[in-house]
Amino acid sequence: SKELFRDIENIHHYKVNRTLKAGEILKIRDLSPRKLVKYGQKIKVLYKNNSISLQASGLAKSSGSYGQSIDFINVKSKKKVIGKIIDKNTVLVEL
Repeated sequence: SKELFRDIENIHHYKVNRTLKAGEILKIRDLSPRKLVKYGQKIKVLYKNNSISLQASGLAKSSGSYGQSIDFINVKSKKKVIGKIIDKNTVLVEL
């Protein structure tokens, strides 16, 4: 079913909306994504493709939760970039 929560590997990025009983089936509506990046915060930026992986620093221009895309400024180049939140204070830019 589409309403079941299946992303168990990343469950730590979510908080429970209500009290759950032991053995109860976890549904998407039972969880809310945690804010992993806050506006103005320094973030780690991972630039990746199939053959290379680079790391840089950025400054978040918006807040967001796991899986969301946010704008940030690359600290070194001063350019605005969009990346996907993959962890606390960490954004991925796929090249």
